[in-house]
Amino acid sequence: REQAIQKAQRYQRLFEVSNSMAAIAGFDGYFKVINEAWQSRLGFSEEELLARPFVEFVHPEDVEATLAEAARLAEGEEVVSFNNRYRCKDGSYRWLSWRSRSDTEQQLIYAFAFDVTEMMEVRERLERSERLLSQTERLARVGGWVLDVATNAVTWSDEVYRIHEVGRDFVPTFDTALDFYPGEARNEVARAIEQTRRSGEAVVALLERGISA
Repeated sequence: REQAIQKAQRYQRLFEVSNSMAAIAGFDGYFKVINEAWQSRLGFSEEELLARPFVEFVHPEDVEATLAEAARLAEGEEVVSFNNRYRCKDGSYRWLSWRSRSDTEQQLIYAFAFDVTEMMEVRERLERSERLLSQTERLARVGGWVLDVATNAVTWSDEVYRIHEVGRDFVPTFDTALDFYPGEARNEVARAIEQTRRSGEAVVALLERGISA
């Protein structure tokens, strides 16, 4: 194992030019070699990161999953796109996405971690907005649906299913979606969609509540 670590250290320059957080860790749970990106991302010195088991830097909620992935690597499996949170020296956390493989003979793990914090924060905000929208729809009894004008595929929000009193196994089409509306409202929807197809601009139509199936 020492020979493998020494060999990796000779390739330290390759590690340093990588924008990702490159590391070699042992099956004993300690980092053996890391590049400078770790220090710039997390704020810990190289000595601090090498001196403690890497799991001590992992967010408490992610420890169990991290140990499970480490066990998979110890069995020789490759880990692709595993996400967890690592603690920074200032107490904040960064989301990391891992791609790792192991050398079971040398008992070493070779890993690249990519900082995906901004992406995860955007995803969290989007999910929070979607939850808020769903709650608002339910309280106001207002639903929404999306029509892919290229394929005529229809996607309903949860509240539309509730308004029309159909199960989530119901797959709406453009025609069946229109069937839930009374005559003039159905025509108004069709006209609004046709206008959008022609102009490419959003069109708002105020409709009566759809009728249930």
